Amino acid sequence: MDTTLLHSIILLLAWLTYFALHSLLASLRIRYWVATRCSRCMPVYHQWRNKKTTVEAQEHFQLSPFHHYVRHPWYFLAILIIWTRSMEVIMLTSAITITLYLIISSHLEEHKLIRYHGNIYRRYMKKIPGIFPLPWKYLHTGETL
Repeated sequence: MDTTLLHSIILLLAWLTYFALHSLLASLRIRYWVATRCSRCMPVYHQWRNKKTTVEAQEHFQLSPFHHYVRHPWYFLAILIIWTRSMEVIMLTSAITITLYLIISSHLEEHKLIRYHGNIYRRYMKKIPGIFPLPWKYLHTGETL
């Protein structure tokens, strides 16, 4: 077997393992489990900022300036950085895998955000694109949802 192919397969498996663990640990089920068994294990910065230890109470609907143009600005910037690099087989493997993960995880994240914020997030989803900004779809300054 070609070593580049073998390295690509190993890299792909490593990325998939990381993505599975990351998604599992970020899931509501795990967060609820931690909150019910060890509330002091919940993120300290949330407790300090909000003085609340429930899972839902730690999430507030707030928009940064970037969120006026796209719902997942970090995902967009990551994809932009990943795909503007020179591509070899190993980098291409990573780029494809990471891009697919970001697209899939954005949908999973949105289910969680709908559960937290309900109709306000649904209105936000109708108004603002998910990962890739569109020049004609954005929140104007002072516009409410």
